[in-house]
Amino acid sequence: MSFKLYTTPIAYTSDRTSKREREVAATQKLVREVFGEKAHLTHTPSGAPVISSSPLQAISISHCSDTCVLAVATDPDINIGVDIETQREQLQRVANKFLTPDEIQMTATREAFTLLKAWTAKEAVFKCALTPGLAFHEIHLHPTLEHAEARGQLFSLHYPLVTPTHVMAVALSSPHS
Repeated sequence: MSFKLYTTPIAYTSDRTSKREREVAATQKLVREVFGEKAHLTHTPSGAPVISSSPLQAISISHCSDTCVLAVATDPDINIGVDIETQREQLQRVANKFLTPDEIQMTATREAFTLLKAWTAKEAVFKCALTPGLAFHEIHLHPTLEHAEARGQLFSLHYPLVTPTHVMAVALSSPHS
């Protein structure tokens, strides 16, 4: 496998700490654990996360309601994107905004969590592509959900976590593909 995943729970406290503040704290915890205490998380102008002490290392970060994940490419010639989500009704309402007609039909004929799997795959590809202006309907998922294509670039998709309530997708691509 050409990536490593690190996760931590997002702590819930009884004080007035916002969800965003808890997500930031969980992200900072993972960055320090993986890259060292002096590591500093910044972002490129396009919004991609970068570790100041390791700017050539491709990383991606995602949060869901209870978990923070940091994905690190172990091959310097690979781009990476990760997304983790929990099942929610909103996806059904907005499916036609992020899925192609073929993908809508494909997800309708499979298990209920396939829509969640398609959403996380598209989010992961979007992050991996590093393509300004890329729209979700430009990301085409293969019927097996193991590959995707966007603007001529190919992506492999991996699902290290798939349960009826949570899905994590990792997208990988070569920046030269």
